[in-house]
Amino acid sequence: MRKRITQQAVFEAAEAVIAAGRFPKLSDIRLALGNKGSQTTLHKYFTQWKLKRFQKPDNEDSIQDLLNEKQLLGKAFSQQKVQIERYCNELIQAEKSLIQLKEQNQQLREELSNTQLSLKKMTDIKTSFEQLYQELKLERDTVFEKVTAEKNQLIAELQEELRSINQRALEEIKTVSCEGHDALMLEKVHLINSQEKNIRLTEQVNQLTKELLKHKVETLRNFKK
Repeated sequence: MRKRITQQAVFEAAEAVIAAGRFPKLSDIRLALGNKGSQTTLHKYFTQWKLKRFQKPDNEDSIQDLLNEKQLLGKAFSQQKVQIERYCNELIQAEKSLIQLKEQNQQLREELSNTQLSLKKMTDIKTSFEQLYQELKLERDTVFEKVTAEKNQLIAELQEELRSINQRALEEIKTVSCEGHDALMLEKVHLINSQEKNIRLTEQVNQLTKELLKHKVETLRNFKK
């Protein structure tokens, strides 16, 4: 069964708040009673306590009691005033801190936005470089194939010309063997010239082969890098 709140309990709670140096309020009474009792009951007994506590005194003792209570209430008021001032100062400091935090938050947001913009620019630049690299690589491969084809064709032409010269030289030697000595000497001169040209053509073929090989090696090295 729920215990009812009595008048005496309310009076004692109010006196306890007074003794603590504060003027009691209805919420103080309810808190002192453990949050028990209806609002109507507490208000009724609390009103009766105030009427009894502050009624007109009948004798000097009552006057002295009222003076003492006034002094206690004044002290309680002063304490509450100090406490309120302290709360106000704390609230002001909290508001200042909040403003500073908002400013710092705004600054961080701006820095984040700038960082994201810079990152996007760097990403675009990276993409452009990758595209340029692919284009240059394709162009390099195309040029290499073209140069290789041209040099291979030139080597083939020189080799064919060399075979033709050798063939003509053999035919001329056969022809000279049937003619006179003077003609033989003349043909020998032609043969010597042909041999020299043959040597030059051979050197050109070897040089082109070396250049082609060197170009292939350099291309492979650059591709690996």
